[in-house]
Amino acid sequence: MTNVLELYALGLTGGRGEGRVRARTRDGVGLTLPYERWLGPVDTVDEDLLSRARGPVIDLGCGPGRHLHALARRGIFALGVDISQAAVTLARDGGANALEACILGELPGSGTWQTALLLDGNIGIGGRPTELLARIGRLLAPGGMLLVELEARRPERRVLELRLESPTRASEWFPWAIVAAEEIAAVARRSGLSVVGTWELGGRAFARLERPPPSIFSGETTVRGAFTGNRRLPQFGGLGSEDSRGVVAAGERVALRRRKAGDHQRDHPVGPPPTEGLEEQQPDQSE
Repeated sequence: MTNVLELYALGLTGGRGEGRVRARTRDGVGLTLPYERWLGPVDTVDEDLLSRARGPVIDLGCGPGRHLHALARRGIFALGVDISQAAVTLARDGGANALEACILGELPGSGTWQTALLLDGNIGIGGRPTELLARIGRLLAPGGMLLVELEARRPERRVLELRLESPTRASEWFPWAIVAAEEIAAVARRSGLSVVGTWELGGRAFARLERPPPSIFSGETTVRGAFTGNRRLPQFGGLGSEDSRGVVAAGERVALRRRKAGDHQRDHPVGPPPTEGLEEQQPDQSE
C-alpha cells in the first residue's frame, strides 16, 4: 500500500510513466481527478470568486497555487497551506507563499485572517465538515469571511471512503465529505459561522460565510495577532512586506517544531485531493 501523498504527488507530475492517478470509492466507482484545472491558470469562475476576497488571505488546501498566484497579481497578500510537499513546491515555484502543514493543525496568524479560501471540494477534508468549518472560523478575524466551494446538487451520500490509485499502486482508504449548496446553512450554523450568500457560476456552486463580528458588549474591539501587534490588519490590499515575511517565517517555525516533535504524520490524518467536479467512471469489479 502506497502513502496517499505519494500518489497525489505522482498525479501532479503527470504519473512519471506509471499512468494517470485517479480516485476510487469503496464500492468501485472510479473518479477522474481534474489535474489539468488544478495545475492550470485560474478561469473566469475563479476570478469572479477571488474578486470577493480581501487581504490577508489564507488558502486552505492550496494545491499547486493557482489561486495564490492570481491573488498576488491583484496585489493581495495570501498564504497557502497544503499537506503535500509536492503541491507546496509547485506553488512556491510560481512565486507564492505556501506552507507545508495540515489545515487541522497549528497555523500562523490564527484569529487575524480577513479571508479564508476552501475551494476545489476541500470542504470534504477529514469527512467532518462541521468540525472543519469551526476550525476555520477560529483562523478568521471577527467579521472575516470564508469563501467555500460546494456541490451544486445534493449528493446521494454525504461521506465517501476514497483511495488514490495508479495502474500499479493504491493508497489507504480515507474519508471525504460532500456538502451541497442547499445544506451549507445548517453546517455553517453548527460551526458558529453564518451564511451571507450563495451563488452558482459555470456549473460550480459557492458560498460566503462569515465569522460574527465582535459584540459591543464583549470588549473585543481590536484584532490582535502574532504578526500585527495592536493595529488592525488592512482591509484591502494585503499585508506589507514586513508583515508577510513574519507570517511565512512563523509558519515555517510551526512546521519545524512539528517535525522535531515527531508528530508530523499524526497531524496528517486525511488524504489531500478534493473530489469536487470529478468525472465518474464505471465501477471497477477487479477486486
